[in-house]
Amino acid sequence: MAALEALSFGKPLLLSDIRSHKEIIHQGSFGELFKNNDTDNFVNSFGNVIKLVNKEKNI
Repeated sequence: MAALEALSFGKPLLLSDIRSHKEIIHQGSFGELFKNNDTDNFVNSFGNVIKLVNKEKNI
C-alpha cells in the first residue's frame, strides 16, 4: 500500500524485485526495481530514481 500511496503523490518508487512490485513498476515509468541482497544494484537503482525526482510531473 505504501507504494501506491507514493504514486498517488507523484513520487518515484524504489522497490525490491518481488513479484508484486514488478507488477507495479511494469505498468509504467514509475521508478526502479533493485535486486535483493545486491548493494551495487541498489545504489545504481537509487541513482536512477534520483534522476526521476525532477520528472515527478510525468509519473
